Amino acid sequence: MAFKIGFHKTIPTALPPKYPSNGASACFDLCVAHISEGYDFTQYDIGLQVVIPTSYVALMMPNARSPNCISFADGMRVIDSTCTESLFVRVDKRTATQTLDVGEVIAQMFIIPRPFITFVDLDSPTARRTQIGDLLGMNHR
Repeated sequence: MAFKIGFHKTIPTALPPKYPSNGASACFDLCVAHISEGYDFTQYDIGLQVVIPTSYVALMMPNARSPNCISFADGMRVIDSTCTESLFVRVDKRTATQTLDVGEVIAQMFIIPRPFITFVDLDSPTARRTQIGDLLGMNHR
């Protein structure tokens, strides 16, 4: 299934998302558009706002193909259809093993369908037996 993902450049020189050249990856690459320094972190601005369709979610993670893979200060980012901010990555200066330059790939993004989940309150002992059986498909009628 193919569909289109929209994006806005929040930094005019930002590079659009792209799949790696080998075409085998499920993730697409995001590149550094601007670098700023904080007291204990380096912020790599990707310079893009990605428009995620309703009922989908994007997972943004460090680029696994880097020789010394950096780790994000806030771990993997989860981005849903309500996100309106420009994408960025903060890296803790105390644990960073490498730095990147503008134009280099810093992150990968993967877009997947968001499941719609119904939560069931299982506090009642009577409801518990019936509902757990229903949840597991064991109460056939």
